[in-house]
Amino acid sequence: MSAYDAAENITDEANNVYDARDVRSASPTRLKNLYDALSVRIAQFTVEFLYTNHVKPHVVFKLNFATPIGPGRRINSARVSMELGEGDKTGEQGPGACQIKLCGYTGRTARASAGFQFTLRANMTLAHMIQLINGEYAQLPNTMRTDMKKFEFVDINNYFDGCRDWIAQGFVRAHAAGFVDWAISGILGPDGQPIQRESLRPRPNARVTLINWHGAGFHDVIGKFFAQPQAVSGSATPVVYYHDLPVENGIFWAPHFQRFVTDVQQRFRLPYRVPQPNTGAAGTTAGPAGRGGGVTAGRGAPAAAAGRGAAPPATGRGAAPPATGRGAAPPATGRGAAPPPTGRGAPPPATGGRGAPAGRGGAPPVGNGRRDG
Repeated sequence: MSAYDAAENITDEANNVYDARDVRSASPTRLKNLYDALSVRIAQFTVEFLYTNHVKPHVVFKLNFATPIGPGRRINSARVSMELGEGDKTGEQGPGACQIKLCGYTGRTARASAGFQFTLRANMTLAHMIQLINGEYAQLPNTMRTDMKKFEFVDINNYFDGCRDWIAQGFVRAHAAGFVDWAISGILGPDGQPIQRESLRPRPNARVTLINWHGAGFHDVIGKFFAQPQAVSGSATPVVYYHDLPVENGIFWAPHFQRFVTDVQQRFRLPYRVPQPNTGAAGTTAGPAGRGGGVTAGRGAPAAAAGRGAAPPATGRGAAPPATGRGAAPPATGRGAAPPPTGRGAPPPATGGRGAPAGRGGAPPVGNGRRDG
């Protein structure tokens, strides 16, 4: 049994915090606020980078409702995220808990150092978001029909990492299903109002892949660390400095889970630290997907088992580190580095295997005081 299976339920109805596993049992008489929220149309889709320490962010989906709900109609939005749950922690991994937090505000979360909006292309509800996470939404390709809730963070020096991996896979599904554009449509300031892109600047003397804000997309920001806003001489508004922070692999436990590394048209590669081949349509991978380099099963490439008992990948712990490890340049994420498209609607490539952790991560609202990312 994985640590995920031993994780305790995190629902705290009094504070409008819900475990996504409780969605199926929500009703007008049980978990009523959650039940009402599931059917409300989402008016604004945002990815927020919560500042939790100077090393790495905690990233969440922030979904604003078209109409408020709840007592006094004071519930206006929901945050959906992977948090560190209670349960068996082995020292190398910690169980994830897919959390739905109903909120009273529509602006940016107070702890967020950056928030990026994405245009909705179709009517979407909170129930649709959970269906995407469960792998149950009807328009998903078969290669995405796995449960993302079965997730574990990877522990390094008492800090857990992996939230951006989980957010990236959730965003790829939302885009593949036709709900959201890949391009960023707006940047939210602390008061929830749009801010100018000039307020986000590369950190001086740091390794930074510059973001071209004209047409920037999800892949341009998910591999970044955004510092807390600060006053800078000559700037009328606070400045948020950013630098490169490639995405680390968590552990997805669903059988045959596949990690996708591009958008659905295979135009833009997601900035994972561990190099991941991009060879075409996805195949099938057995076992937990996460730690280690990952093996792509594409056209002409056989699927590789990576479950317990299988030979460890060459990039696992105890093996020589890959050339792209810490200190090496991260994988290219610019537009010129993306592979050629393979036709509209073709699923992006996927990888399995166990992935390599790095970094320290943010503070979850639940758990035992250790940090997740």
